[in-house]
Amino acid sequence: MIARTQLFSSLPLTLALLLVAGSGAAEDVSRSCEAAIDRAAGTYSRCLLGAQSRNAWRQEASKLEDAAQRCTDRFDAATARALARAERGGETCTAFLEAIAARIVSNAQVVATEASGTASPSFLFVQNGTTGGTLSGTTLTLTGVSSETGYFSDRPYREAGHISTEDLISMWSVGDDSFSVDPPNANLACTVNGQMVSYVVELSSPDLMGSRLSYSVNALNDTVLPQTAIACDGGAYLFIDSGFLADLRSAWHWCTSSVGHGAACFGFIPVLAAAYAFFGPAATPVVEVIAEGAGSLSEATELFDEIKAIGAAYRETGDVAAMESAVEALTNKFEISSGAIDELVTWIATL
Repeated sequence: MIARTQLFSSLPLTLALLLVAGSGAAEDVSRSCEAAIDRAAGTYSRCLLGAQSRNAWRQEASKLEDAAQRCTDRFDAATARALARAERGGETCTAFLEAIAARIVSNAQVVATEASGTASPSFLFVQNGTTGGTLSGTTLTLTGVSSETGYFSDRPYREAGHISTEDLISMWSVGDDSFSVDPPNANLACTVNGQMVSYVVELSSPDLMGSRLSYSVNALNDTVLPQTAIACDGGAYLFIDSGFLADLRSAWHWCTSSVGHGAACFGFIPVLAAAYAFFGPAATPVVEVIAEGAGSLSEATELFDEIKAIGAAYRETGDVAAMESAVEALTNKFEISSGAIDELVTWIATL
């Protein structure tokens, strides 16, 4: 994600060592520039948290957005001055301003979310090209990709499991804050000619054909894409950071609170995120019906669309009998308990 979101915030030591292998040595940043960036970062963090604090009372999204933008503008101005001073003095300044800004924004979002009592996990997906991988120009390709993609979350949530690779790719364009809108960061790691290489990139345009998975990529941070195509000696690993997507966080907490565990929630999380954004956090019966009745991401999407249509028709006509009949028809199509259906009927009647 080129937007300011956290990049690989909590990797186990073994993964962290793998991700940094092949990277260059740290630059000799001047102390004055380091201090200036630290001050700017501290001010940025306090500014963002202050904006979140005021919003907790006012609940005015547009004012929060404006305040956060003013914080960002001040940080950009402060860091620009630090860079200019360093350049005039022939000093070296950090090359990781984008990553620093992303981490500050992410941490402020997490603090505000968890201060409200909502869990805020960040997920890392791991895809393995068992028979290899290539990076040619701006195209990254994994071969021998498993039908399942592993995932895990950071402390203290420690969720872990697998999601269908096909479902993960189909999630790409779901929701207002989808990967197609805000592409995820990723790290490709493998050995090439016996040497460990690591490329931090932004992913877009996934294309899954059988066990062959390709992405378009852009280099991030100080990564330089190879001028000539490279091929991994053997297996290749791609670590994909989901970032802190607001609807994803809220929907995850919403679903796990209702259903009781993450396994039934994760496969449908893009639909649940869309449901949360559409209906709001009071719509627990929608979560329960989707988690119980859907057997795949496509079925979850279909259920969500039907519930939206039933709700819209009821709001327009106020016809309780027609609404109850339409909801009951869902039981003929999906395996949903009568209790969950009754709760859904009761909830729709309050719209």
